[in-house]
Amino acid sequence: MKRNVIKTLGAALSIIALIATTNRAAAQAFNADSRGETFNGSGATGIRLFQSGALISNTNTPSPIGSAVWFVVDTATNGVPTNFLGGLPGFGPGGVLGSDDQLIWLDQVDGSAPGTTAGRFVRAGIHSSLLDATTLPSAHYYLYIWNFLQNPIVGSGTNDAAALSTATAPVIGSQFGLVDFGVLAAPPALASLSLNFSANVWADTYTVTAVPEPSAIALAGVGALGLIALRRRKK
Repeated sequence: MKRNVIKTLGAALSIIALIATTNRAAAQAFNADSRGETFNGSGATGIRLFQSGALISNTNTPSPIGSAVWFVVDTATNGVPTNFLGGLPGFGPGGVLGSDDQLIWLDQVDGSAPGTTAGRFVRAGIHSSLLDATTLPSAHYYLYIWNFLQNPIVGSGTNDAAALSTATAPVIGSQFGLVDFGVLAAPPALASLSLNFSANVWADTYTVTAVPEPSAIALAGVGALGLIALRRRKK
C-alpha cells in the first residue's frame, strides 16, 4: 500500500513539475510575426528589401531570394553598432554586434513563400527562448538585411543555437540595412509581437569597414611629415 501511495505521489509531482516547466517556457518565449509588404484590396503588392539604392539613387535592386536576414535584440536599448571606425565590437557572427546585442532569429529573403518575388519577406512564428520576459520586460528590436546570401538556407527561419553561432558571417566590406522596430515590451505568454514594416530598407546603407592598425596609422603619419618636410625644402 505504501509503495502504491509513494508511486502515485511521485507521478503527481512529476506532472506538476512538467506543467510548471511548460508554463515557465511559455512565459519566457519570444514570439513574433514579421511582414515587409504593403497591401491593397487585392492583397500583397509591395517590395521592401533592396540590395542597393541607399547610396546610389534610382537603382533600387530588390534583395535576391536567399539574402541573409537577422532579427537582433538590443537588450540594453542603447542601439546597435553601425559605425565601425572604432573597431568591430567583436560579438555575433563576424563580430559586428555589441556585447548587449543578441541574434535571436536567422532567416533569409523568402519571396513571401510560397513565392519567387525578390525583396519580399513574410515570416510567422518567429520565436526565441533566449529572452526571459521576467528579467527583460522590454528590449529594442531590429531586422538586418545583408547584401550576401545566407548559406545554408534555413528553411522557414531558425533560432537553433548551432545555426545562430555558425551563420554566414559578414566580412570587411559587407553591407547591411536596418529596420528599427523600436523598444517593445515583451509579449505575454502565447502572444506575439508584430514586427511589420512599411518602409523600404536598403542593404547598402551601412558598411562593415576595416580599421587601420595603430602601426599603419603611425606610418601614415610619418609619411605625411616626410611630405611636408620635402615641400618645405623645395620652397
